[in-house]
Amino acid sequence: ENITAYSYDTGNRVIQERSPSVRHTYSYTADSVVKLTEKKVADNTWQFDIRNTRVFINGKLVSHLSEKFTPPATWNNIQIHYFFYDAALQDTMSLTRQWQNGAWNDYYKEVRQYNVSGDKVQEFTYYVDDTGAFNFSQGKLYEYDASHHLIQEITRYPTATGVQNSSRWEWAYGN
Repeated sequence: ENITAYSYDTGNRVIQERSPSVRHTYSYTADSVVKLTEKKVADNTWQFDIRNTRVFINGKLVSHLSEKFTPPATWNNIQIHYFFYDAALQDTMSLTRQWQNGAWNDYYKEVRQYNVSGDKVQEFTYYVDDTGAFNFSQGKLYEYDASHHLIQEITRYPTATGVQNSSRWEWAYGN
């Protein structure tokens, strides 16, 4: 049986989420949210595990840092995600870096493009290879009707001969 309980502050924000073996405590500032995860250990006490810090600018998420706790009192970087927006505040790119050998190393990125109406028309995913270069992993192309309804989604993958379409979904709308 999985039981989860929640506590809220006076602003109706979650300040703690708890279950029998894991609890998350949230703290808020004007531009960030920190989620502290603790796990119940063998002696039935709580021990810090992961700390996630999300930073916002003008209400938009711009970074998400994850850290792992090493007893007795050390927080170690794990991963950081950065989020980028265009002038219309659409999320055009996210970049993930992992902490390795004392430095942040690029790992993964997603790139999105929108049309003038604000509809997402493509998104592509790239992973870093052994040389540090981003390589295309997969992507999607989107098409919309005049009412901005999604009418087509094409999935694309790299192959030995180039980028190939692997699937296509189509939607038709009635009245």
